[in-house]
Amino acid sequence: MSILALSGALLLLTLWAQSLGRKGVRETVSPAGFLAGILVAILPLTVSIPVLVLGAAAASASKSYAVGYFAAVVATLGFGFVFMGKSPMLGIVVCITGFPLLINWLRRSQLVTPVRC
Repeated sequence: MSILALSGALLLLTLWAQSLGRKGVRETVSPAGFLAGILVAILPLTVSIPVLVLGAAAASASKSYAVGYFAAVVATLGFGFVFMGKSPMLGIVVCITGFPLLINWLRRSQLVTPVRC
């Protein structure tokens, strides 16, 4: 159990580092690709694929990463409980999936994707 907690804490720290934006700008970099990789690596494909599809569809339809992350958290809870049952790993993954929302709220910023022109 301690290894699971340590892994979760390290993933949260890494997500925080992935989300750092430019100083002085109220933007938080959306770690969508990094988080998708974490979900595929940790969760069974019967859970991770529907979560990614629903999260991406919600973000695309609403044009808001925050809505996409919220949909991904709800989908992770639903599909994870159905296919994994009550599992400490599921709780950790739900926290990791919702962590960009917490970062966004704490920084009072907007989730964006960095692009170069």
